[in-house]
Amino acid sequence: MDKRAKRTLVAISILIGTTVGAGILGLPYVFSKSGFLFGLIHLIFLGFILLVIKLYLGETILRTKGTHQLVGYAEKYLGKKGRIAMIFAMIFGIYAACIAYFLGIGESLSFLLFSSTQYSILMSFLIWVILATIVALGFKALEKGELFVTGIIIFLVLAIFIAFIPKMNFSNLTYLNPKLMFVPYGVVIFAMLGFSALPQMKKELEKNKKQLKKAIIWGSLIPVFIYIVFIVAVLGFSGANTPEISTIGLGPLPTVFGIFTMFAACLALSFALKEMYMYDLKINEKYSWLLTMFVPFLILLMLKLMNILTFIEILGVGGALTGALTVKLILLMNYKAKKKGERKPEFSLPHKTWITALLFILFFLGAVYEIIKIIFPSLI
Repeated sequence: MDKRAKRTLVAISILIGTTVGAGILGLPYVFSKSGFLFGLIHLIFLGFILLVIKLYLGETILRTKGTHQLVGYAEKYLGKKGRIAMIFAMIFGIYAACIAYFLGIGESLSFLLFSSTQYSILMSFLIWVILATIVALGFKALEKGELFVTGIIIFLVLAIFIAFIPKMNFSNLTYLNPKLMFVPYGVVIFAMLGFSALPQMKKELEKNKKQLKKAIIWGSLIPVFIYIVFIVAVLGFSGANTPEISTIGLGPLPTVFGIFTMFAACLALSFALKEMYMYDLKINEKYSWLLTMFVPFLILLMLKLMNILTFIEILGVGGALTGALTVKLILLMNYKAKKKGERKPEFSLPHKTWITALLFILFFLGAVYEIIKIIFPSLI
């Protein structure tokens, strides 16, 4: 394989690894509440919309010279207010994701090793030490590990599907609950975000920018395929008894799969946040690393001590709020970049005002729904 093809594969893997994280473990649970068909509609519809949004972001990145993370692009095209909004979206979204990853990996490892979640905090701490060490090593560690881990993710989800086929009860896939049809929204958004990977993808494809569009499309479609295969296997087996972290209790192979997906996503997101602190907030590397690695783990410890917010609630709120704000900013950035861009991009998408307005409304209502669901659960 030549270097250009390998770099394209690495770029695709960065997006897959960033996207397929804790969200995949929550999808079977929320699908079990709404019914598989309603969940599938969410996944395909929102997956397509977020693919288009990523292409808009890719176009904006290609119109811009220099190295930036999302905060830098927001400041360049939307000014100080855009910068502040994107900082909030990035920090809130990545911290929410990493908290979910540390929680999910800790509980999964504890159950795998001790058949109980009793030691989840200790396991979370051990994984945190490993991740913090890798992030301290720099970008090369991501480049070497992302393609390998993504290959393992795809292999494991196919292995799980094959292993569970004889155990499936397909009636579990026909259940529908119209009253809970919107329950999957926040978790599906969380599972399909991955925006922070795009600047790293551009960095990987610096000498072959024409491949960015292809990498974004494949890096967005492959997670949808992975999710559908995984959900069919787990939901077909567990049905209404699917736990919030769906791989716990399903055996060693599904549990290992969950650990790998969360590890890969947390690794990629941690690099993105560290580089945002370094490049866009001008914080030195040491303090950027400290802010990236210590804050989410300390928040996790506080949440565990206070016994508030479940795994699914973290995914839902994190996905809905981050998605709503980030999508709005990306669309506004693209509109400005088409007028003020510094270079001709390798691809361009039409920008329709009425479509942008509909997307703003869709994501705003989704965020409101997720907040109401937590504060007033009896209303849902």
